[in-house]
Amino acid sequence: MEEQDQDWIERYFRGELPTAEQAAFERRAATDAAFGAEVELHRKALQAIGLLEKEVVLRQLAQKGRELDAQRRPGVRWLWLGSALLLLLAIWGWWRWGQTPVSQPLPPDSPRVDPPPDTLPLKPAPGTPNSTTPQNPPPVALDRAARERLFAANFSPHKDPSLEPSLRGGAQPAPAEQFQQHYWEGRYGEALALFDSLPPAAQTNDNLLFVRAECWLATGQAALAVPVLEQILRNDRTRYMDAAAWHLALAYLRLGRLDAARAQLQHLRRNPASPWRNQAAALLRRIS
Repeated sequence: MEEQDQDWIERYFRGELPTAEQAAFERRAATDAAFGAEVELHRKALQAIGLLEKEVVLRQLAQKGRELDAQRRPGVRWLWLGSALLLLLAIWGWWRWGQTPVSQPLPPDSPRVDPPPDTLPLKPAPGTPNSTTPQNPPPVALDRAARERLFAANFSPHKDPSLEPSLRGGAQPAPAEQFQQHYWEGRYGEALALFDSLPPAAQTNDNLLFVRAECWLATGQAALAVPVLEQILRNDRTRYMDAAAWHLALAYLRLGRLDAARAQLQHLRRNPASPWRNQAAALLRRIS
């Protein structure tokens, strides 16, 4: 493949192509089989790098957890003593409850008084389920605090190598590059403030719109992120389709739109190519 084509592909995945040039790129990728294969290979390579970096981070976190556990080991004996004390208190309370009579018996010479007929228990009609039979309780609606906890446990702003701003020495970065730099460094409020000053072509770029939606989610503005994520998923032009689909489900959850969240999670769970397939299945069990 020519060096010019390779540079074109890299600029596309960095979100640097203007709208017209991006459309030309995507037309060629759709009509030129060899070029389209190179584009898909580049996309998979970026995804593989992102997954590898995620695995390295998880291993580092696991190692840090083991180190912290080792540092706290002297306190384990007190934890066991406290647990044993709580267990003894629970057994004593159970025994006291078992010794408390439910009702006092009548004296032997007291006449027996039957309850009036209208208070006698009725026999269930044939075919009617017994009221004492355990029934599956209806699902309990998640309150706001529970939804916030689930969202916080599952959301982190999406970052992969294609989003990392390229360094140009002392040259002044373009506004789109500054926008991505703020996002990459976790300065989400500054990134949002800068977005409105981007050129019109950049403001309609689905890759940059995805980053804007991520900034909204990171700053607690899920209501603003939802319509943008829905639109770019309908357009199917962003390279962040999988991340957008996962974070749209989380945004629905945070807003209390549980039916929409369940439908989106079902879609992810059934998609074998989604990197968030297992997380979607686990979250679906929590809110179903």
